[in-house]
Amino acid sequence: MNSLYNSKNKGLLLLLLMIVSEGYSQIQEFAPIGAEWHNAKQEMFTQGYVKIRVTNDTIIDNYKCTVLDIEEYCYDFFSEQLFHFEIGKEYVMQYQDSIMIYRKGRFYKLFDFGAEIGASWIVPGDSSCEEEEGRVSIVGKGSELVNGVELRYILLADDLNSFWGFANGMVGEPSDTIKVLERIGPVSSSLFPRQKCHFDNNNYGILRCYSDDLINVNYSWPNVNCDYICEDYVDTAENPDNTMWSVFPNPTKGDVNVFVPVGTPFILELYDSMGRKIRSFDEKSSTSITIDLDDVPAGLYYLTCNLGTTILSTRIIKEQS
Repeated sequence: MNSLYNSKNKGLLLLLLMIVSEGYSQIQEFAPIGAEWHNAKQEMFTQGYVKIRVTNDTIIDNYKCTVLDIEEYCYDFFSEQLFHFEIGKEYVMQYQDSIMIYRKGRFYKLFDFGAEIGASWIVPGDSSCEEEEGRVSIVGKGSELVNGVELRYILLADDLNSFWGFANGMVGEPSDTIKVLERIGPVSSSLFPRQKCHFDNNNYGILRCYSDDLINVNYSWPNVNCDYICEDYVDTAENPDNTMWSVFPNPTKGDVNVFVPVGTPFILELYDSMGRKIRSFDEKSSTSITIDLDDVPAGLYYLTCNLGTTILSTRIIKEQS
């Protein structure tokens, strides 16, 4: 009898562990090593993008965190120059369904994919506004497929009286609702809370591209690469070391258009995801070239542009035709 009782208990315990394990296996990792975000940057006199890259792990207050390096590339319309700024680092930590950020000596919640509609929390800012914190709340939730991976999402709305939040708007004005995907973050806003106390703030905007070892998505408008600056910069670029080339459409099912705004010859080479060169193109002098990838299998590739003193590189996603 005791052996039967123990057997039933072990069976129930095993079933419970399987259910719990299954639930936790559905939680997607946020900010894995190597993940990259490209967000659009638009202010009154500058335009470009902000690049966020997960570089390594670290320990803060006995919690394992990931380190996000943040850089900005922008074109100044007055000086007609490209500027590159190292903005700094952010530190994030994932605890089950919650994504936390470390600021001002403590952890703040950014997102909570396990919370119910109506839940709210404080989000951090810095000292550039009258108040250094804001508040957001969940107004909707669901799930969707991204690159074949099912991701949960939440819809966030900023508090009307918040000096910090994710959506566009000023303090006291209704803001747009933003969608936040697990693993990726906001797709229509910046990754971190932005100012609402200044008209022309120093934060960045909507997500252009996100990539890691599992997901690679491009939310940009047509013919705009992840690292696109602006039309003026493309027209006036003269220094090959600062060339921002365009490769589109990307992802593609066939042809790829390459625009390299330089006046010197260059060589294009295509590599697979293992770093093996699979195709080399003759030296080109035209700034606009179309290359045919119809016979290339679907997958991830790297296209390089050899300018002699500089080698540029970008990812290409070939989709199944």
